[in-house]
Amino acid sequence: MPLHVGGISTTHLGLGYVGLEFQRSFASNTLRGVHRDAAHVAAPIAAYASKALAAYGL
Repeated sequence: MPLHVGGISTTHLGLGYVGLEFQRSFASNTLRGVHRDAAHVAAPIAAYASKALAAYGL
């Protein structure tokens, strides 16, 4: 199992997970629940990507 908090990796910057069993709720590993986890991890990943691009002047 990956090391994460709410789907955000605690070991690799900019990495997020979705679809893990009991990631954030009972339904996290089902089609009914994975979209909520995806919405939760999208913002931190986008923020990390934006900062990484800015560091390279892009």
